[in-house]
Amino acid sequence: SLEKYFSTLTICNNLKRRYGYVLKGLIINFNIDPQDFIDYIHNVNVEKYFSSDIKLKTILNSIDCEKYILTNSSKKYALRILDELEITDEFLSIFFYS
Repeated sequence: SLEKYFSTLTICNNLKRRYGYVLKGLIINFNIDPQDFIDYIHNVNVEKYFSSDIKLKTILNSIDCEKYILTNSSKKYALRILDELEITDEFLSIFFYS
């Protein structure tokens, strides 16, 4: 289980400081599968934190230009949040980087 690697914030901070980001340190030091890591950290109940936002949708809709999402998260996770906010259709595309 990945939980043991996140039992202390100190470990994560040290990995980030040493390797630039936590995932790289987990791969090098603990042979963690990157997809397992992504699945673990994105296993969040987005419904608990986000809900339909009509005001945001109205504001986005009033902006007369093509809109895009840029995220360092996975496209799947970004879509979960956009879907929960009910604003997915306001954006032309999602770009992500890692």
